[in-house]
Amino acid sequence: MPCRRTSPRRFSKATSWTKRPARPENPTALHSPRTKENAMPYVRIEMLEGRTEEQKAAIAKVVTQAMEDHAGAPPQSVFVVFEDVARENWAVGGTLISQRKPAAS
Repeated sequence: MPCRRTSPRRFSKATSWTKRPARPENPTALHSPRTKENAMPYVRIEMLEGRTEEQKAAIAKVVTQAMEDHAGAPPQSVFVVFEDVARENWAVGGTLISQRKPAAS
């Protein structure tokens, strides 16, 4: 049995044959330019677990200040996200950090 639509598509001549509006001469005019007000820097910091909340707060403060100074981003728009990685989930040179031998003193 053939499949039937419950409501067939209907197009009027007015909607199916109307012309598209003319494109602006400057295509970037369609998008608002990036300004300090709409900037949203997102900084993701991945590091081995073990840092304290105070250490992370200090890092977030310094990173936010750097984004303000060097990127012109307002502090309230800067997102700093910390990703704590367990030693068994991080490898350097093909060796898990959890399996590395301690450095000789």
